[in-house]
Amino acid sequence: MQTITTIGLDIAKSVFQVHGVDAVGDVVIRRQLKRRSVLAFFEKLSPCLVGIEACASSHHWSRELQALGHKVRLIPPAYVKPYVKRQKNDAADAEAICEAVTRANMRFVPTKTPEQQSGLVLHRTRHLFIRQQTAVINAIRAHLAEFGIVAPVGRHGVEELLNVLAEGNRAWDLSPKSSMTNGTVAQKSNKVENNKVNSVEGNDVTVNFNGGTKIVTVTSDTKVVTLVPGDRSELKPNAEIFIPAATRTPDGALEANRVTVGKDGVPPPM
Repeated sequence: MQTITTIGLDIAKSVFQVHGVDAVGDVVIRRQLKRRSVLAFFEKLSPCLVGIEACASSHHWSRELQALGHKVRLIPPAYVKPYVKRQKNDAADAEAICEAVTRANMRFVPTKTPEQQSGLVLHRTRHLFIRQQTAVINAIRAHLAEFGIVAPVGRHGVEELLNVLAEGNRAWDLSPKSSMTNGTVAQKSNKVENNKVNSVEGNDVTVNFNGGTKIVTVTSDTKVVTLVPGDRSELKPNAEIFIPAATRTPDGALEANRVTVGKDGVPPPM
């Protein structure tokens, strides 16, 4: 078998295509390789020049083949395309890569280290989360706009819309068969329909709520509370508290960014 000096490797998820030539350019090998057989195949070859298109997983394979002693060059796909001689397929691509990698004026892509790729993964993941967040916000705005509920542009506008979504009646685990009614009766923005107290007659309070009116009965023993900012001095022994959300830390402790504390004998509202 003639000595292979240059190989064009068309990488893929499962099946790779190899095109190898000798020093005078004659084709020595043209075959497919399963993913599990790639490294074993190159281990048996004498060190040679290997060309790979700079695409997904190309930097990984470049590092692996360089560790076996081969000289690997990554080529931008746009620079390989002019060398494809016939209908595009894996075999034609491998042949084109094999020819392109030998060009004296060809431009190559430096192989990235695992640390460099890890940094890119973080940036790409962040951009993905930002795109997903924007898509969800736009969807919320669009859906609520169909019901005439709109809010200002920006984070505070989204918070107002989320307050609207959170309003309503739902089951509550404070006591058996108990429920909770959550409603905002005042809004800072005029662009979100204002909810406000309309009238008070005895124990019945009429409020404007989501385009209609609601009557809420406030009995004489009902505690009316107002949430105000506090400080850590409020957390005393036997103080009644409510923690709306908490996360468990690695050491098993609970961590929360907000705690509601009862005062003057009045328990927390929730």
